[in-house]
Amino acid sequence: MPKLRITQTTIDSGDYHVEIALEGDGLPRQTAGSDFSFKLADNDEEDLRWYLEDYLKFPHDPAPKVAARVEQRIKEIGTGLFGSVFQSTDDARDLWA
Repeated sequence: MPKLRITQTTIDSGDYHVEIALEGDGLPRQTAGSDFSFKLADNDEEDLRWYLEDYLKFPHDPAPKVAARVEQRIKEIGTGLFGSVFQSTDDARDLWA
């Protein structure tokens, strides 16, 4: 079975390099790299902390409405990171495809 391996290293504060490698099933190893900047806003960090820690302990109203907003924001952050990693170069895009 082919394996997709993603390795992230920090270049500088807020700047990252990701190497993507596809290997296995007798295929030659293929790699691509992406450099990008990423920083969570302070309010995003606090929302994620609340969602992962406090919401589990206190899931009562109005927490589900707040959680829905945070879940949407998690999706937006994830979509942005995916784009930064897999859509930033032709090689990365081709490897994902």
